[in-house]
Amino acid sequence: MKRRALIRAIFFDGVSTKEIAKMENVDQSTVNRHKLKILAKLRKIMESRF
Repeated sequence: MKRRALIRAIFFDGVSTKEIAKMENVDQSTVNRHKLKILAKLRKIMESRF
């Protein structure tokens, strides 16, 4: 799943990481790791702009 789709699913569509893992046929820990990387990147962007 691409980053944009993952962000949309988790934060806007309310899909759980467990559900995404099942849909993508990967471990939930993999989805969580991607989620944490995305959040870190967003945090860095926010800090640099504000």
